[in-house]
Amino acid sequence: MFMFKRVVLDNFLSFAHLDLDLSETKSKPSRYALIYGDNGSGKTGIVKAFHFLRQSVRTLGENSYGEMTEGTLTFFDRSQYISVRPMPNSVDLASSPDLFDFPNLQTDVTVLSNRHCMIGSSGNIRAEYVFSLNGKDADYVMEFGSDGRIVRETLDYCINGRKALLYDLDYRVSRDDETEVLDRTRNRRFNRSFFGSDAYRSETDELLSKYWGRHTFLSILRSERQKSNPEYMEGAVCAEVMEVLDYIRDMTLGLGGNWGLFSLFNPENGTLPASQRNRLDAYECAISEFFSRITDDIRGAHYLVSESNGRLNYTLVFERRVHGEYRDVRAVDESLGVRRLLNLLPYLIRLYKGGVVIMDEMDAGIHDMRMSGLLNEIGGYERGQLIMTTHNTYLMCDANPRYVHIINVDGNGDRSVVTVGSEVRTQKNNNNEARYRRGLFGGLPTTDKVDMGSIVEDFDRITEGGKRN
Repeated sequence: MFMFKRVVLDNFLSFAHLDLDLSETKSKPSRYALIYGDNGSGKTGIVKAFHFLRQSVRTLGENSYGEMTEGTLTFFDRSQYISVRPMPNSVDLASSPDLFDFPNLQTDVTVLSNRHCMIGSSGNIRAEYVFSLNGKDADYVMEFGSDGRIVRETLDYCINGRKALLYDLDYRVSRDDETEVLDRTRNRRFNRSFFGSDAYRSETDELLSKYWGRHTFLSILRSERQKSNPEYMEGAVCAEVMEVLDYIRDMTLGLGGNWGLFSLFNPENGTLPASQRNRLDAYECAISEFFSRITDDIRGAHYLVSESNGRLNYTLVFERRVHGEYRDVRAVDESLGVRRLLNLLPYLIRLYKGGVVIMDEMDAGIHDMRMSGLLNEIGGYERGQLIMTTHNTYLMCDANPRYVHIINVDGNGDRSVVTVGSEVRTQKNNNNEARYRRGLFGGLPTTDKVDMGSIVEDFDRITEGGKRN
């Protein structure tokens, strides 16, 4: 089982420094995390930090969308550059896909780091991720220089039954000014149990000289495993590093305000290979059970399916009670809230299967009491971890205070995170929603300075040719 315990960021997007504690106790990760803050405070930036991690291991070798894990529903349509449709254990969403998400279009980590560097910052980007993997702690650090290349990468994890350094790669450049390079220093340290053979140690040195800096070492290893016999790689390097790589790769993200309506598996309608009919049937069953339990007027759902040239064309229909009788209502004609719930279902399945799910505005368009009920069920489940941004303060009422995090922005624009459970005099039976609204934890939006009457007057005056004040 894989769960995050802490994320530390430096010079990342709007964060000069961020230390986000995702643990319930020192040894136990939190089951879920609710991240609050004003619009533009950096909530989406935190979600992007996880996306940054996962994409950093996918820049070399076969593109991420060519990589289908067990249970995938279909394959990437390379002629369209759109809609990957995996089953829930490989749902991966960004409403505006990054450049490196498209097939046959390679890039490197300089693209990643340059896109995520704080504007105007001269310092290095640093991202540290502490996570628990099958009950053992791991610590992964990446640091990027001013040119976007990676200059430091370290991984600490359990090897031979003990916590130890697996590897530490360091590349520093010293200059006398902005143009002349005085010295380049490369340091490569590996645990003595890291390599299975001296031959692969030498091969790794060549790979690092060729690729590292523009690609992370984990991305290099991923590429090598794709090209090589899996049994060969199992003997070439320690199993622990591949274990970390696999869990990072399998994170599930919903990034972007429209994640629900543009998810990578589209449960509303689409096309699939005929060989995947059983998976479509399984999804139909899950949708039918889910909605019949959470709504009074939907008794089920089914797919209208036609087959042509070895492919299935499907359209989801809800069996909804309207004016005394059940009628078929296409999912695409349903309300925004129902469609959001429909597209949320793959993420919930992934979560209940033990995955890490990170979502931006997960509850948008969903009734607060329904979302609270789902969150209570998630909190009582023993597998998986959910990290979500939200504006729904109602969810604070029943949430463990250790799971609630609020982003504060001070007068200088510096951002910090307050964990409600770490505040003095915070108890589980406190009404933390009311305390938040009173300003006890900060992170509240300001609206009392808005004078729409004056704004509209200025708008009309300038529209008619007047000057700005």
